[in-house]
Amino acid sequence: MKKLFFGMSLFVLTLTGCASAPSSAIPEIDSFQITRGVCYGTCPAYELEVFKDGRVRYFGSDFVEVKGAQQSKVDAAQFKRITNQLAALDFFNLNSSYYSEQDGCEATPTDMPSVVFTAKTGGEKKEVGYYYGCHIKGLTDSLRKLADLVDEVGQSQQWVVKK
Repeated sequence: MKKLFFGMSLFVLTLTGCASAPSSAIPEIDSFQITRGVCYGTCPAYELEVFKDGRVRYFGSDFVEVKGAQQSKVDAAQFKRITNQLAALDFFNLNSSYYSEQDGCEATPTDMPSVVFTAKTGGEKKEVGYYYGCHIKGLTDSLRKLADLVDEVGQSQQWVVKK
């Protein structure tokens, strides 16, 4: 009986030892915003904020179909796609900017747009600026995919795409 108890105890300890907490736990996020900046050409400039309850706030400024403020609503469950991506990126541990070689960029060609990512949580916010000319192995694609995901979830194409 003691051997059975010892064996079961060892088995449980082994299982709990293998279980690990998520590597990139993030705080509960109230909203996530992208602010896309212009380039030397006709890159669209706008803000798009998606809230955890599904509200979407847009403000278009340059080279967009709809200028000014707009609002809509999306399925609140879609917000989880954004927070999952933030966790995978370890967003809250990223640097505040990726614009130049001083920020770790391998190359920074000119005439590219930029985007500022802003996570808002309980009165605090975390911002990360990214210049599309900045290339950092293992990060560049992830930041671009995050911006595209926010556009997709927030359905920005209804205001941004010129017809």
